[in-house]
Order: sequence, then structure tokens, then C-alpha cells
Amino acid sequence: MKFLNNTIGQLTPFLFYLFGGMLVIRGELTIGALVIRGELTIGALVAALAAYKDLTSPWKELLNHYQAHEDAKIKYQQIIEQFSPKGLLAPELLEHRDQVADGSDQSLNKTLTLSNVSWANDTGEKVITALNLEVAAGSRIAIVGQNAMQRLRLAQLLTGLEKPASGSINIGGIELDRIVPRLLRTRLAYQGPDPYIFSGTATDNVLYGMNQSPPTNDNPDPVQREWITESIESGNSTDVFFSNWLDYRLINADNHGQLLDWFFFGARAIGTDSIMYQRGLLEIFDPADHPQLADNILEARQRIRGTLRERKLERVVAEFNLDTYNRNATVAENILFGVPRDENLRGRNLAAHPILQQTLEKLDILELAIDIGGKASLRLAERIQKLPKGHNLLNQFDLESDQEITALTDIAERLGEEGVMLNEDERADLLGIFLHLIPELHAFGFIHKRVAGKLLQVRHELFLNLPQDLKGKIIRFDKSAYHPKLTIIDNLLFGRVVAREPAAERKIAEIVERTLEQINVKRAIMLLFAQSEVGISGSRLPVVAKHRISVGRMLMKNPDIMIFHDALAPFDVQERHSLRRNIHELLPQSTMIWIDREIDNAREFDHFYMLTNNGGLIDGLSDARDAKPVPMESLGDVNILLGQSRLFGSLEARTQQLLAEHSRRMTTDAGEFVYRRGQASKNVYLIITGNNRLSMSRMTRRGRKTI
Repeated sequence: MKFLNNTIGQLTPFLFYLFGGMLVIRGELTIGALVIRGELTIGALVAALAAYKDLTSPWKELLNHYQAHEDAKIKYQQIIEQFSPKGLLAPELLEHRDQVADGSDQSLNKTLTLSNVSWANDTGEKVITALNLEVAAGSRIAIVGQNAMQRLRLAQLLTGLEKPASGSINIGGIELDRIVPRLLRTRLAYQGPDPYIFSGTATDNVLYGMNQSPPTNDNPDPVQREWITESIESGNSTDVFFSNWLDYRLINADNHGQLLDWFFFGARAIGTDSIMYQRGLLEIFDPADHPQLADNILEARQRIRGTLRERKLERVVAEFNLDTYNRNATVAENILFGVPRDENLRGRNLAAHPILQQTLEKLDILELAIDIGGKASLRLAERIQKLPKGHNLLNQFDLESDQEITALTDIAERLGEEGVMLNEDERADLLGIFLHLIPELHAFGFIHKRVAGKLLQVRHELFLNLPQDLKGKIIRFDKSAYHPKLTIIDNLLFGRVVAREPAAERKIAEIVERTLEQINVKRAIMLLFAQSEVGISGSRLPVVAKHRISVGRMLMKNPDIMIFHDALAPFDVQERHSLRRNIHELLPQSTMIWIDREIDNAREFDHFYMLTNNGGLIDGLSDARDAKPVPMESLGDVNILLGQSRLFGSLEARTQQLLAEHSRRMTTDAGEFVYRRGQASKNVYLIITGNNRLSMSRMTRRGRKTI
């Protein structure tokens, strides 16, 4: 297009001048006179050239328009290709968004049938072959297979995430890919090996599957009307995404109270009710955010005190008392008789505060406190070396890494050297360790009665002479008020459980739980924990908690069909068995399909099946003994071995094929070393038959010992 434009732009003036010049040379063109033969004048030639100049600009605009048109057409086609891949749902399936799963016609509690189902990868290799299965509504079946890829694809076929290469899957006689997506979302649930946790609270994650009912607003305000208008004009949904989408009809509920009842039934089924309660007691909240809960806890505090007096157990709780040093609280909590409101006034920042240091020096305890902090740092370093990784001892002293302990140890060692003067920062570091000491918990604290007496003097000095600018930054302990910087259990007891008292925690736990149940506060505390943030992708949660939340999410929507694929790996055999039993008791009418590498107890299922090496299915109880072992001499059999291994089984088939082609068998004699420590890692060994031994050595007082 550019070539044509440039050619026309340069060729036309050239032709004008060429032929016009020829006419002038031949004398057939004169200025101001008519040419007898051609009747062409110089004026006419000049006019033609001027007209041509005006013709160039619109011609270029026309070419640019067509260029932009073609570019837009190509980009549109690219977008269509990106968002219209093969296998999209039929448009008519997306038109039933307002259907609700509250009737028999909206249920999947029907027979699930797989007829000659096969699935092949991109290379045409079949992973599932001619699989036939009929699952009656409400039954529990188990399917085991050594090939991880087979298990994965079978689970994806059952959930509709993958389509079979041949054969059909139907529920109640309706093809799976013809069932309305909303119905699949609400009535079918899936639990995989790696549960996904969304950012937000634990409650948000558990209730996520119930967000199926877009809210309606028949009388929007002006701001909402403007938002709706803009959404319509831009082609976006007019549903209000920040409103309540919970569909109570999924669990046959009418209100939020009934939803909470179902929530706690599910929590009990997955074994999180006791965890939620115990963790809830450690929550910290502002009474301004939950005033009713704060009042209830204050009422429970009085009842617990009365029960302790009746049972003569007052000794098991060290109450916060202005005239007594609490040996189960930190030094900082004792001298302040409270907790700083501002985080910047805690730990080392509090230790570096001039008012505190001046008060300690005035009462002749500053140097002693720094010396105790130094000794505690040395003992702390010794303890940490003997403790397992991840122990919470570091957290008790607001330390984040072993490097901080090493730095404190260096400071403490120099403290004892003659002629060495520590700078202000180093002194504050050691004083910070001192402020975190709890005498009954940290035996290395060196806080005896004389030191405790001195610290009480510091408390009273600060209590009477605290500067005005600091009074609002410290929240004192008050028996008649809820403390926003203490845990719920500390507020309930208005003190701490005595560490040295045998079975004190068990006795207190029984009294506290019974009291909270009497005034109906236990559930509120559990919900408070459930409303805590889980972090990005559940980063604040342990792996086991992620699995429990994910199972709770599938149970909350009361599904008709539950598919478990390699689920609950962090749980032991007994926990998995207990969980399956509890789920069946909670949802006795629901169908459960459990797909795993192995099943510990096939008797708890109605039917038990096994995936064969070629992707078929056999009855695990009757046909398994007749199945012939697979020979292992060919390269294809290496594929089978890789697929059955835990390490390589989850890889794509093409990757397994590549590994198989570059693998070789080897046989070692008894006592022969396959790999020695320190050698470069070049191979991965997969043991097919035989036994291996891992031999390691370490130095002892008697020399090197092999283990």
C-alpha cells in the first residue's frame, strides 16, 4: 500500500512535466495562446498541477483509513481466537443464570453413568480407555490407581473440567456437558490434592461456594443508578459484587441464623470446631468493634471468678493486682501494669524510652536489669540451639531470626569484659530481653524476690509520675473493663494461668468452656477466629488448616455429588477415616467418589474399583486377584513405572515419555554403593525391586559413628 502511494505521488508529476516539456519543445505549447493541434495552454498545465497537489492529501487519508480498518480487523480476529477456543459451552447453557437449586429438577442426586469413556493427551496416547461405571445416587465408592495422571484425568472428567475423547458421561440420563453450569457449581463439589485458599477471612473461604444468588435492587440511589448505567453502556454485568450473594436455599435455610447452624455442623464434621474455639480464645479484638461480645466476656469473668472461689482453685490463676508482682506476666506488663496501646512503645522501643530508663536508674535497678538481660541472652542462645526449628521461643522475645540471637550473644559476652562500654543501642537491646522475661516460664530469668520488689517500686513510680503524653498510650489493667490488647482468655481470667500448678490449664479450660456455653458466647468466639485474615493464598495457615477449610467449603453448599481426588494427604489414616464417616453422617444422601492411590479400608465404601495400567476399570474386590502382573521388559513398561511412582506420577504423559526414553535399567549387587555423599548429583534412581539402605556418619566422642 505504501509502495503504491509513493509511486502515484512521484510518477504523476513526472508524467506532467515529461509530456508538457515535449509539447513545449515541439512548439505545440505557447504561453497565453491556444495550441492549434492540442489546444493546450500553459495556464491549463499549471492548473492541472495545482489540482493534483490538492488531490494528494485526501488520497493519503483514504489510504490511512483503509490501513486502520485492516489493522482493526486483524486485531479483532486475534481477540476472538483468544476468547473463543474450541470446546466452549453452548450459549443456551448460559441463559439459565436465574435458576435456583431448590427443586427436584435442580438436583444431581441421581445415577452417575460413564459409558465407554476414553481420554487421550495431545499426542493421541490414551490415559483412560473404555471406562464403564455406574454410581447409584447416595452411594460411596472408592477408585484406586497407581498412575497419578489417570487419577487426575478421571477426576477432571467427572467434574466436567475435561471432555472425553469418546464415550459419554451423564447424570440422571443428561449428558454432563449439557447440564447448566450453575447447577454443576452448586450441586457438585470437588476436593483436590492442593486446596486453593482465597485472600480474605476463613469465613469468606468457607462460604465461597454459596455465593450463587446475585442481589436485586429495585430502588437504586442516584450513585447506584449511574454505576448501573455505566455498566450497561460498557457491556459489563450490573450485579453488585460487593453485596450479599449467599444463596440460603442451597441448604434449605431462610436466614443467616440457620446458615450459622449449618456452618457449625460442618465445622464439627471436619474436626475444626475445637480448633476454632481454642484459637478463638487467643484472639485480640477491640471492644468498640464487638461491644456485645466484650460485655459477655466481662459477665463470664465474674462467673469464672465465682466458680474458682467455690472450688477453691483461685491459686491456679495469677490475677492482675496493682500491689502484687505477677510472676506469670512479662516484666514490661508488670512495671506498666498494662499494655502499651501503640505498637511503637513495645519491646526494644520501650526499653530505649528515656522515661523508663530514668525511672529504672532512679531506683538503682537499670544496670542490674541490663546485666540480667545479658545473662538471659546467653541462656536463650543455648536453649534455642537445642530446640527444634520453628519453636516459638523466639517469638516470646520478639526475635525473628537466629542472627538476632547471635548479635545479642556477642553484646552479652562483651558486657562481662573489663573496660568494655556498651553503646545506648546495645544497652537497649539487652534491656529489651529483660522486659520480655516471665519468671515462671523462663527459668533463666534470674528475677528473684528482691528484683521483683524493685520492679514493684518502678510500677508505682510510673503509675504516679507518668508524663501526660504517655498516659494515653498505655492501657492499664482494670477488673471492670475489657482490655483491647489482651487475648480473650486473659480477659476472661483477668490474669494468667499459674505455670507451676499441676493440671492448671486443664482445670481452667473446663471451667471456662462450661461458663461460655452457659451464656452462649462460645460460638461468637469461634466466629471471631473464623473472621481472621488467612493471608495471600492462605499464607498464614498451616497446610492441614488449608485442607480443612477447603473441605468445609465443599460441605457448606450441601452438594449432591462429592469428588475427592488425592485429597487430605497431610491427614493420617485414622483422621481420613473419621472425616469420611462424619461427612457421610452430615450428608447421608450425597454421593461420594473417593479417588486415591490407595485406600486403607475398602469396607467403608459401597463399591471399590481399581484403575488398570491401560486406563480401564475393574472391580477391586472380585477382579483384582485375577488381574495379571504387568511385564517390565520394554520401554513402554518404563512409562508405567514412572506413572505409578509418587515422584513422577503427576507429570504430563509427554514428560513421562521423555524421561522413559532417556532412562536405563541397572542392577546392583548387595553391598554396592549407588551414591556417595559429596558426589555431583547427575541421576535420579527409582527402585523397582529390592531394598536400599541410607548410610550416614557423624562424629562422636568415641570417633566417627555410622548410622
